[in-house]
Amino acid sequence: MDSSRTAFVILIFVLPFIITNIISCFVFDHIPHVQDSIAQLFQAKIFAAGKLYERSHPLKEFFRYTHIINNGRWYSQYPPGHPLFLMIGVLLGMPWIINPLLGALSVVIIYLLGKEVYDAKTGRWAAVFAILSPFLIFMSSEFMSHSSAMFTFALFALFFFKTIRLKKWYFAVLAGIGFGLCITIRPYTAIGLVIPFLCYSVFLLIRKPKEYFKLFAVLIISAMPFLLGFLYYNYLTNGNPFALGYTVLYGPDHGIGLGKGTWGRPHTLVRGLADFWDSIKALNHHLLGWPLSSLVP
Repeated sequence: MDSSRTAFVILIFVLPFIITNIISCFVFDHIPHVQDSIAQLFQAKIFAAGKLYERSHPLKEFFRYTHIINNGRWYSQYPPGHPLFLMIGVLLGMPWIINPLLGALSVVIIYLLGKEVYDAKTGRWAAVFAILSPFLIFMSSEFMSHSSAMFTFALFALFFFKTIRLKKWYFAVLAGIGFGLCITIRPYTAIGLVIPFLCYSVFLLIRKPKEYFKLFAVLIISAMPFLLGFLYYNYLTNGNPFALGYTVLYGPDHGIGLGKGTWGRPHTLVRGLADFWDSIKALNHHLLGWPLSSLVP
């Protein structure tokens, strides 16, 4: 790597790291402000104490809180991946630094991904737009799991394409680790995002099975310990490997599928399409914060 490229990589790491830390300090006061992120940090502190859960207080009715299970065991409803990242910050005495670090690393990976799939110029522009994205900056300044999911899946995508291009088994291992970590953070997100990669993998296997079968097998095997660890965590906390904390806390109606609804009316196809459109509009507005469309380019 030449000196100018090294300087650019350092710049795209340091700049978002400084920006997100400033926002974390002066906007969010280095504390979580949303029930979701409070629950994530709560679980991180439990992990830092060397436990999977705490025992509920005898007067547990006085310790109920949104998104936290309190049924004899006291722990967060969320998967363990993101709290494990936050645990590192808790042990260091500064949990607020983890998301800014993950956000800054993600920008570097986005640059490398653009460079890997297209060229260096595309990678540089991708990194610039990432730094200019209010969505990326603000989510990397708080305690939510979006930053760790972005980091781990971007890691998977980078090494997935390196595996295809260079056909090295260790890149397949790193891709599997990235995807496996993402499953432990936001499993539905990981499954949704991996679909196009899965389709492309099937296409490559049909065309050149001898060339890609072992590589994709290594990728899957590398992801399996994280999936099995996630299932074992569910068993130890929720009593069932396939039971997520969401359904333990809110019941079987809190899950994917039509006809279910924890709050308000049951979910329908029409409501799903409306929510999808609202999400696209929100992403279009907040991705880059422009007065014009962010998604058209």
